Amino acid sequence: SAGPLNIAAVDLFANGATSVFYDEILLVPETAWFDTLDTYAAGSSLVNQGGWEEWGPGAGANTAANPAYGPGNSIDINGAADLVHQYSGYTSGKWEYSCRQYVPTGLTAKSYFILLSAYNASTAAYTWAVQVGFNPLTNLVEGDAGGSGAGATLPLIYDRWVTIQVMIDLD
Repeated sequence: SAGPLNIAAVDLFANGATSVFYDEILLVPETAWFDTLDTYAAGSSLVNQGGWEEWGPGAGANTAANPAYGPGNSIDINGAADLVHQYSGYTSGKWEYSCRQYVPTGLTAKSYFILLSAYNASTAAYTWAVQVGFNPLTNLVEGDAGGSGAGATLPLIYDRWVTIQVMIDLD
């Protein structure tokens, strides 16, 4: 309810933290969009590849061959990384956004997975719809939908791949 009924972008934000990895990212129905990250060279910058962009100068992220959920690569989100993928035309219907995430033991700061209902890269104007924080200080996954500040928490799982799944009803 906090903004337009739209799936505008996903933002993977390191917030100064050590590495958190993402793989097998998809928005379904499957004809919409997916990225397995396996077509990019290991260790390469994702900025300007496959529609990925950085939130601001120097905030991009690289692929990593290890760990990866399957054969190929994952995204390594760390330090100043703030990697964004924009979408267009997803303004009605029921959607599922999912990805795999790996949080190594020793995460140093809260890292974020954010779905945005509005995003303008040139002005950095945005409205976020779902924010999920991974907090090593509390060992919790902290979810917040719509900016209310109140949301669900779950235990933070380290050193194995887990699925992040967000169900979206734009109708």
